[in-house]
Amino acid sequence: MESRAGDANRDARDLGSSRPPTVLERYFTRYYKTDMKGKACEDHCVLQHSNRICVITVAESHPVLGGGRDVAAVDYQISAGCSRLDNRVSGKSKRGGQFLTEFSPLCRITCTNGEQYTIYSCIRGRLVEVNENLIANPHLVRDKPSCEGYIAVVLPKFEESKSVTSGLCDHAEYLRVVATRAAAAAAVPADGDVTAGSAAAAATPSADGPTDDEVCETDGAKTEVQDVVSQSDVSKPDACTVDGGEIDTCKIGV
Repeated sequence: MESRAGDANRDARDLGSSRPPTVLERYFTRYYKTDMKGKACEDHCVLQHSNRICVITVAESHPVLGGGRDVAAVDYQISAGCSRLDNRVSGKSKRGGQFLTEFSPLCRITCTNGEQYTIYSCIRGRLVEVNENLIANPHLVRDKPSCEGYIAVVLPKFEESKSVTSGLCDHAEYLRVVATRAAAAAAVPADGDVTAGSAAAAATPSADGPTDDEVCETDGAKTEVQDVVSQSDVSKPDACTVDGGEIDTCKIGV
């Protein structure tokens, strides 16, 4: 029987690389929501574990990670009456927890230049936890977005575990979107002249989904869901590597 290390080496060869696969590559599948709510380049990433639990992060192309921006604050107080920090989940079966839709705001990120960005759930499910470490260390969103800088952990309903990402892009589709943007940007004349139609299209928000004020959704029940986290031998990875970089200690508390 092949060892786990042997499996890793075989997977690395399949990926066309001599290096072993990272924790993210082995156990998580990347999905993306591009231009969230019609806001250009505000892309989100959903890392779905093999045990169906999902980690919400900002995508590599999100403005927070580009343009030399620094993150000043991460605020889980969504409105006067709703804080994601008040989320309550108890027991091995993950009872309780705020119920989220794909348009539920999770937090707001404020950059040092004054820009603000809202991060959304992107999928339906129970909010298992938010990353409270970002309150004291907001820079982790920019420095380690796929690891210590994650936004939240969401557990889809068992019956929706496979369909919950159906409206998202896979990694290949996401790369095509990013490449198309780059080509479009390169085609813009040096004076920045663009047609009114294209400018309006980029500025027009999506009509679907509730407003940011429609928050703290609940289905009115404390549904007991399968404790999938404890069933996985890697549900608490102690290290992960972001995009082939150095290994960082992973603080995802799932």
